[in-house]
Formats: sequence, C-alpha cells, structure tokens
Amino acid sequence: MADPAADTEAGIVSLGSLFYEPVWIFYRRDLAIARRQPGGELQRLAQLRGLRVNVDQDGSGVPQIMEKLLALNQLKPTDLQLSNLAPDAAGTALRQGQLDAAVLISAPQAGLIRTLLRDPTIALMAFEQGEAYSRHLPFLSTVWLPRGVVDLAADVPPPDVPLLATTTALLTG
Repeated sequence: MADPAADTEAGIVSLGSLFYEPVWIFYRRDLAIARRQPGGELQRLAQLRGLRVNVDQDGSGVPQIMEKLLALNQLKPTDLQLSNLAPDAAGTALRQGQLDAAVLISAPQAGLIRTLLRDPTIALMAFEQGEAYSRHLPFLSTVWLPRGVVDLAADVPPPDVPLLATTTALLTG
C-alpha cells in the first residue's frame, strides 16, 4: 500500500519484493445460499453490503486495504458491519456464526487459512475481477490458489481460485 511520494520524502527505499500474501475473504456458505446468490457463492465485494465482516485489527494494514477495495465498489465502510478482531478470534467467530465474513491477509500455509479452507461450512470468495483491482491498485497482484493444493486427496480447493495478493517488500530507510 506504499505511497511512493511519501516513501521518497521519508527516505524509505524498497530493496525488493519478497513474497505474496493473498487477501482471503472467507464467508459462511449458508449465507450465500440464503441470499440466493448464483451458484450459492458470493462473487463480488458489493455482496458484502450489510453483512458482519471482520477486517483484522487496526495497524495490520487489512482495514486500509479493504477501505480501498470497498471504495472501488462504491461502498463505504458504514455499508458493512465492520469489526476488528484478531485473525484467530475472527476465524472462531466466523465458524460459530457470529460473523458473516472475515478478511485475512496471510500466507496460504497459515494454520487458520488451512482450517477455513477445509471447513465445509465456510467458503472462499474468488476475486474474479482480480486484474481490474490490480490495475486500480498497483500494490495488488492477481495470484491463483491451485486446485488441490491444500489437500490433494480431498481436492481442496476443488477449482483453481483467483485471489488478490499484496507483495511483502524489504525496506530500508
């Protein structure tokens, strides 16, 4: 989310990108079915309107990224019921039905990500418009979660899933 002008003024220089961290939007599968979404899936950020959505803790960067993503969809933060739980607490609240969706930025290998991907009551929102987002917000890239990468035997995830990802960079100042 770096601001190149502000970084230059502050004397911050990027030494290079290290790795991608996907933006994961998990939601309760029964919610999409109840809202009669096509294929029983939430497919666009606009479909989060009015829902209880956790965007991680202040200072994590996730709330700021979500604010930018929502703005691209002509949504204000007040159009959703936002909360700022820590990732593990959000995962628990989502699984217990206290949240409708949770936004996380984490490596695919993280335990919470793997747990949510395997939970049959939870679905992962695919960023089908990933290229459009990355054109509007150059700090984001489109990446793919390949079919079966989480669990080959159980075929998790069953299709390839397009995601957005931030790039973690090594900075010096």
